[in-house]
Amino acid sequence: MMQTLLRRFHDERDRAADAASSTDESLATYDRLLAEEAELCAVPTDLLRATCWYASGWRQYEPSGRVLSTPTSHGTNWGCMQLSDNWHPDAFPAAMSDPRANVRYAANLLHWLHEQTGSWERATVAFFGHDARAEHAARRVQRYRGERPWAERLATSRDEQVHAGEPAAADAGLGEFDDLYSDLAL
Repeated sequence: MMQTLLRRFHDERDRAADAASSTDESLATYDRLLAEEAELCAVPTDLLRATCWYASGWRQYEPSGRVLSTPTSHGTNWGCMQLSDNWHPDAFPAAMSDPRANVRYAANLLHWLHEQTGSWERATVAFFGHDARAEHAARRVQRYRGERPWAERLATSRDEQVHAGEPAAADAGLGEFDDLYSDLAL
């Protein structure tokens, strides 16, 4: 408990620990969603996964069912990629209720930032802003990118499903998300 409080005190925007309250099915769904959108938008899959892990712990909604939101001094950040309604108004309202629209907008933004900066590391800093907090967030994302903290949980979940006679989560369809926002892709 104390470690969680200290981590949140030092970096309250890092919601990776919140993944502990996510179901394995939800994590597998986000794993597929992030891989699909990364490929579609030409962004490294591990970068998009790590960014979402940092931003929300791979969750669009709070346990109460409300959309995950973080009030800031410049508006509110919404959903699994914590998109700002102030800085990215064209992402809304779709990004609030649809995880695919939220991820696709963020993936397109990361792709564009990479084109502008020439570096995925600088693109990641720019994704979070242009200050010390953004640099800290980008360092954390790079650490997650290397460590892949979601991998063990997904592997355990897949092993349990295969042993129970169910198909592995990676083989299941992504029927929970509608592709209503395909026009947002580059």
